[in-house]
Amino acid sequence: MAAPRRIWTTDKEDKLAELWQEQRALYDVSSSVYHDRVVRDDILQQIAQELQLSVQDVQTRMATLRTQFGKLIKEKASGSGFKQPTARQKWILQHLQFLKPFVLQRASQSSLELEDETSAQGGADSDMENDTDLSPGLERSSCDTPVEKEQLASGPPAFGNPSCRA
Repeated sequence: MAAPRRIWTTDKEDKLAELWQEQRALYDVSSSVYHDRVVRDDILQQIAQELQLSVQDVQTRMATLRTQFGKLIKEKASGSGFKQPTARQKWILQHLQFLKPFVLQRASQSSLELEDETSAQGGADSDMENDTDLSPGLERSSCDTPVEKEQLASGPPAFGNPSCRA
């Protein structure tokens, strides 16, 4: 299997960044023509012709670069350490600065925070343990109550009154 051909040279990427920056309709949601698909498609077609690439290639590269830029400007978690950006990362940060006001960072939550919220709300397990609502017509017998903690500690784990066991 042949290696994929490289269609994006450094010159083409530089030119893409330059052309992209000139067309606010491609990244500024407050622009009057941002939501006009016909205008945006025309702009992308012009850029693709100038770069001698397909519109799909241009759209894919723009999406990839925007994603990489968003990840690079995102604040790092405390204690994650500092790594020097690579030459590629420096290029992205330098050439795509025009996107910075338009890339919104979502608030993130760690899985630990989510676990704390679940346990603070009681969690699914505690809801079932506290469920004492009996259906109409059913009465609680002495065999329905759990064994006292002391009895559990002294013998095998069992539920219900020991005298109710079969």
